[in-house]
Amino acid sequence: MNEKSFLEFNLTLTKAEAKHGCTKYIKPEHAARSVALSLRPGLRSGDVLQIDNVPVLDPYGALYTASMLVTISIERKNHAKAFLAVIIVIAAAVVIGFCASRYAKPLIDSAVSTVDSTISSLPIPTELNIEDIPVVGDIVEEQAEQTDDRSGAEFASEIIPYFSSRWLLNHLDDRLLYNLCTMYSAVYSHEDSCTFSKDMTADELSMLNHIMFVECPELLLDSTRHYTYSVDISGNVISTTFEYSYTQEEYFSNREACMDVINELVSSLSGLSDYDKELAVYKYICDNCTYDSVSSDCGSAYGALVAGAAKCDGLSLAFKWCCEALGMTCLMVDGYGGNDPVGHAWNLVSFDGTFYTVNITDDSSITELQKSYGAYSYSVFNAPASYMTDLYTVSDIISDNFSLPSTESTELLYSYVNGFYVPSGTYYDETLYSRMRDALANGGGYVRIQFESDDDYSYFKNNIDSILSGYQATPDEASYQISCYTYDSYRFMGLLFYR
Repeated sequence: MNEKSFLEFNLTLTKAEAKHGCTKYIKPEHAARSVALSLRPGLRSGDVLQIDNVPVLDPYGALYTASMLVTISIERKNHAKAFLAVIIVIAAAVVIGFCASRYAKPLIDSAVSTVDSTISSLPIPTELNIEDIPVVGDIVEEQAEQTDDRSGAEFASEIIPYFSSRWLLNHLDDRLLYNLCTMYSAVYSHEDSCTFSKDMTADELSMLNHIMFVECPELLLDSTRHYTYSVDISGNVISTTFEYSYTQEEYFSNREACMDVINELVSSLSGLSDYDKELAVYKYICDNCTYDSVSSDCGSAYGALVAGAAKCDGLSLAFKWCCEALGMTCLMVDGYGGNDPVGHAWNLVSFDGTFYTVNITDDSSITELQKSYGAYSYSVFNAPASYMTDLYTVSDIISDNFSLPSTESTELLYSYVNGFYVPSGTYYDETLYSRMRDALANGGGYVRIQFESDDDYSYFKNNIDSILSGYQATPDEASYQISCYTYDSYRFMGLLFYR
């Protein structure tokens, strides 16, 4: 972990901002993104605030956190300009008065008697307290303080990492994106609640909570968390509260621990192609995490990256976060199946704008013995979309609001790239035998084969013993054995051979 250092920043406030408190967004030099400061009322010039856990990029592009010292100064009004403006107004009034007395007097005199009689009937105030008159400049400053002219996209670019590559966020309308940013800013700082400045229904708030969970793994949110909200008389949501799985101290510590793992992984993969980086991330998570659906961190990226135990959403969020840190666009998608009441989560990864499907959960679920042989199937690594959508229905909250990108291409499917994909109707015996020969030459290994056709796969699985008996073993290979068969829902079979 990088050694922490202090940043310094000078922040100028208007008198109204200092008096009443405000939220300011600043981006110090070397900071990875803008930082939201919720400033208390009553600040004075010279006050120094210490802000911890500011994300910073070092000269090599690695991300770490540091503390920042913010020195406050109060904006001073230019009284000379105000005095000059008053003089100009008085001079103009004198000129107008002179002209009026010279040219308009005959007309005015005729109305004076009528006006005098009216005025005499009005009540005359005995005292005027000038302190009761609001200062217009202060009102304007306070109103300006509450006005934010940024678009939702501008707001998101300032505070959300990898925003430009987060597909779902970029497909929200500007109003909802702005409200999501309001929520994100509060959650990132572990605040209890936030107030919205844009109209929003309760259903839209529910959708934004879900989008924030699947798109922002750095928040370490839990899909089962609860929230409450308040509405105005028109039914618009005006505020919401948040429930967290961690204390603020735990959250900041866990987030930094995840960032340390990701930065080290990113550094180790420098110079590789995107495909090889993606594969390395997949293998790293499977090597270091086991499937677990009961541990306290299992639904967050922290469970997969640091605690080493996670279920499908924690695994998918960790995979997404790592891919984003490597400069790739990656979505997490969730859904449900007829035989799976709990639901499932997986990923979509973009290569040149084409989104392929990745399901990391199955390979994280294998035994430690299988892992020791590297017996990962990779059966849904850059697969066609139907590999998952034939088994699971995308959650309504996603499918009702977005049309997800997809492809049925097998061009980057792991089995296709590595030569053990069997197209429909293709003779597969030699594909299997050649891979067995390579494995046995190395003393044993894991042999994979994956089929395009359900019929071919069913025949292969039901007749595997007779098919293997057709292998012509050399004298050195005659003593080979098969430790186990593995197969899954994606027309894949793996066989662990050893001599």
